[in-house]
Amino acid sequence: MKVLSIRQPYAWLIAIGCKTIENRTWNRKFRGRFLIHASQAKPEKLDGWQESAMKKYCQEHGIVIPDFKDLPTSAIIGSVELDDIQFHEAYPDAFAEDFQYHWFLKNAKLFDKQNKEDAISDFIALIKQGGELYSASSIAEARVVLDKLESVN
Repeated sequence: MKVLSIRQPYAWLIAIGCKTIENRTWNRKFRGRFLIHASQAKPEKLDGWQESAMKKYCQEHGIVIPDFKDLPTSAIIGSVELDDIQFHEAYPDAFAEDFQYHWFLKNAKLFDKQNKEDAISDFIALIKQGGELYSASSIAEARVVLDKLESVN
């Protein structure tokens, strides 16, 4: 299974189904489900339009908005399906950036277990299955975990 590393709070927003567009500078042929990895980077601040969209979505779905600094990082937190990719100069969505490939996401799932220890086991399972990691930090973390396991065994 493929993995995409995304900064918080965007990773959480995708996993709860609020953010249905991911902005990238590249196109992919891949379509289907992938894992959401919350990167270790410090959470970003939402702009006003994004914050309004998040509050409205969470209110409609009965979701309590956590303090962004408490969101898990360096962890696999969920999965989502990549339905389509389209390039737009502009797109009317709070999370769509201009002149980007917009990855249209659907059927998001926030995992119940989101702590670092559980994420390590997710990484190990992913690596054993030949998963593809897209982020340098994810690859580095996975290698550290494997090195520790090899030294124990």
